[in-house]
Amino acid sequence: MAADYALDRPFCLPTARKAASIPQMSAAAPTDEELLARVGHRDHAAFETLYRRYSRSVLGLALRRLGDRGRAEDALQETFAAIWRAAKTYKPERGPAAPWLFAVARNSIADRGRARREPPAEAPDEPSSDAGPDEQAEFSWVSWRVHSALEVLPDRERSLIASTLQRSLLPPELPDIPGFQLAGAYQAAGEQNDVGGDFYDAFAVPGGWMVLVGDVAGRGAEAAALTSLSRYTLRTAGRLLGDPIAAFEQLNHALREREGLSLVSVCCVLLRAAGESARAEVVLAGHPPAYRVRSGIPSPVGVFAPFLGAYERGGWEVVAIDLAAGDQLVLYTDGVIDAVGEEERFGEERLIATLGEGRGAADTVARIERAVGQFALGPQVDDMAIIVVERTGRG
Repeated sequence: MAADYALDRPFCLPTARKAASIPQMSAAAPTDEELLARVGHRDHAAFETLYRRYSRSVLGLALRRLGDRGRAEDALQETFAAIWRAAKTYKPERGPAAPWLFAVARNSIADRGRARREPPAEAPDEPSSDAGPDEQAEFSWVSWRVHSALEVLPDRERSLIASTLQRSLLPPELPDIPGFQLAGAYQAAGEQNDVGGDFYDAFAVPGGWMVLVGDVAGRGAEAAALTSLSRYTLRTAGRLLGDPIAAFEQLNHALREREGLSLVSVCCVLLRAAGESARAEVVLAGHPPAYRVRSGIPSPVGVFAPFLGAYERGGWEVVAIDLAAGDQLVLYTDGVIDAVGEEERFGEERLIATLGEGRGAADTVARIERAVGQFALGPQVDDMAIIVVERTGRG
């Protein structure tokens, strides 16, 4: 696969047959649902429009999961080949087109990931200074030095030092938020000395609290550096500005200033509470939706939008919901739903079934870990991070 694969030009498709009743698109920009309907009737122009709309995001998802440009591009082509074949099976009454499309992408990426092998990390020529905060540049260099040193240590010492490095990317403990209970978990994929790119955080902002989970491309020292940049930029911007979208814009700018394509997915929640009432504002950037669990019934929350680092303007949207006493809000990275079993991925349906059984934040986290652990077959290719926010009462 050529490294300069063109994202604005899809691969060749078979000659389309003329159809007597191809659905008509609106005069304005066609919706995803209209495009899929026309692709189902073998409309090449609609397919190219859909490809240009989503190819960068699908490639970013594949890069984060596979960590290799060639395999990511293969997964991109396989995804859109599958969309071409299966578009006629899409039923708009079952939900929006974007989640359906990314489910196809995740399946293609999971197939590629089964045979994935990681190349060794390479040293940067010098400590990076283009990433923004000073501590990020220092961390990039130091983390590579640590990673290199790990290779010559005995297994037990290597595991201890690597786990210490990983923990430095996560908050030491989740804060106590009046009126809420938080629980979280992180599980690394692969070997213990292979530092991944999932992260989570929770911190006070003007007028409330910000809770987030995120995922960066790749593994090893470079992933650790990008994780550090992402977490500290979001934390700093969130504390100063108190606005998820404004924080996203700051990190998006920092990522686009880096050489090469640096993509990060984030689910960010702004919590506000006053007496009995509580409100959560959920914003997604290239990330699976959060779930609000009320009376044992999970409901997805959030509007899918591009990865941070993909475009100059991401079009991220806020979805505001209320949280009553006993409600839970579940945030997770795609290592949960993309865990690979004997024949398929864990998927959204199994996650939803698991969430409906949770009794409190800590119990829900434990149930997710247990369900994924029992389902997964062998070493996995992606990390897993989870935060559950439970509304407990006045605050």
